[in-house]
Amino acid sequence: MSSKNSKTTAEYNYRNILIIAFTRLGDMLQASHMIRVLKDTYPQAHITILASKEINVICKGLPEINEIITFDINDYFLNLKQHGVCVLKAYNQLSEVINDLRARNFDLCLDISYTIYTAKLVPLLNIKNVQVPTFDEFEQKVIKNHWRRLFVTMAGDNCLRKYQPINLVDINILTAGLKPKYQKLFFTPKPQDYVDVQRYLDEQGISQTPYPLICIQCGTSQKKRQWGAERFAAVAKELVESLNAWIIYPGAPGEQELISEAVACYAHPNIINAAGVHNISQLAALLERADLLITGDTGPMHLAAAMGTPSVSMFVGPSYCSETGPYSAGNIIVEPKISCYACSHENATCSNPVCYDKIDPQTVARLCKLRLQTKNLEDLLNLKLSAEEVNPREMAVKVSYFDKDGFLEFKTISEIYSSDEILIEKIKAVYKQIWKEEFIQTKTKINFKKQKSLNPMLENLDTAYKLLESCEQKVAQLTKLLQRNDFSQAKKMVQEIDAFDAQLINLGKTNPNLKIMTNMYNYEKTSITTNDIKEILRETRKNHATFKRRLAKFKELMAGED
Repeated sequence: MSSKNSKTTAEYNYRNILIIAFTRLGDMLQASHMIRVLKDTYPQAHITILASKEINVICKGLPEINEIITFDINDYFLNLKQHGVCVLKAYNQLSEVINDLRARNFDLCLDISYTIYTAKLVPLLNIKNVQVPTFDEFEQKVIKNHWRRLFVTMAGDNCLRKYQPINLVDINILTAGLKPKYQKLFFTPKPQDYVDVQRYLDEQGISQTPYPLICIQCGTSQKKRQWGAERFAAVAKELVESLNAWIIYPGAPGEQELISEAVACYAHPNIINAAGVHNISQLAALLERADLLITGDTGPMHLAAAMGTPSVSMFVGPSYCSETGPYSAGNIIVEPKISCYACSHENATCSNPVCYDKIDPQTVARLCKLRLQTKNLEDLLNLKLSAEEVNPREMAVKVSYFDKDGFLEFKTISEIYSSDEILIEKIKAVYKQIWKEEFIQTKTKINFKKQKSLNPMLENLDTAYKLLESCEQKVAQLTKLLQRNDFSQAKKMVQEIDAFDAQLINLGKTNPNLKIMTNMYNYEKTSITTNDIKEILRETRKNHATFKRRLAKFKELMAGED
């Protein structure tokens, strides 16, 4: 799709678009940018969302969506696990939605769910253009879209996630064949929601307060993402006592216990427990009125980005800000420095969440005050926090901004403690340039000084390059054998090519910086679905050439200049 000789999504005239969203509130908000640009590009298109019922409230706040089809996927799987009539009910549920979708004749399908369920569902819908991973007849994952391959390569391997250079919001829009256009997310509260929030603030006596109005989101979708009620309370205490700030703790009804714990840790007339008071749309209106949101990696963090409210976010547990950080400029993000961060298993519990303690409330309170005082983005990006202000052994402090191509970036404004951190940031910058040059033909010059310590890494690149050259030679020999109908020798040659491929993949397994490219190569190889031997050979030669080009570019950029 993104090669120079093929059409991009933007070159088609799509009229009927399906977006599958079996996902969480925050993920749906992160897709709002893509949906807005799709509507800009195809103003006549009918955009339909197939969504789980939990995210309907977000979909209703995105006016670009023309229709919402709700499929209760949790209920479906619950029925599927039962016996007798429940299994039949599950079958009927799925059959009904498949038949409905097939009858609509969609001409483009996108997915923000990133699940195996979508990969199984989409081939049944007979949609012309599908930018969604699927499975072939041998249950091999087939990923035709370059950007989706990159996402699966990085997100599916925990040792690679720290090298992810491109935020999920940008990945979504690029997967749709378009480019980032807006430097924010989107959500539109109902007019009545603003009225209700104004009434609420009036009732609390703070609608005209000259002091900062700050929301603190304690709860998260997963317990391991929660920084802790007592820590949030300590931050609230400092902000109330030093700034006379007003603190509102919003939250779902199920977060009442957590918020009550925070309020019990520090009770004050300026502290308001608003658990269960506001729905999502009202929360959006409230966040628009707030001066700051203090949160973890949460749906409200993305909602604040949509409403233009800055945030200070603690990324603990399974998340990197480079993957799912707030999509707007001027947010402050704090990440712990610990070997197990980010967690390798998102849904697993942690018996010793020491990452929470790496981020101390006193530092977070100082960062909140700093963000309230610093209105200009350039001033924020130019900050250099000393080791006395932020312990560089314990945490990293970053600020969000956008690069010249409109991609979200994060700049570290605290001290960088180790050479490993410098190397990771360098590898991320190099890969970002490689993907942007290859997939959307944009180029940003980056300069690094030569580092002798990189020699072992560069030697591994040379080894991979030689293996690819051997593969190319074997493919050329295989082509000649097939032309002579020498199928016995051809079979042996295929085995030799597979052996070289296995060596490449194994080399990547022991070298994370190289594994990104070997994983991409492997997905490109398994995504060759034709049975035409000439086409298979052509695609194989193309994959080898692409891999070699990436290796050469990576080496060139990593080697640096004198």
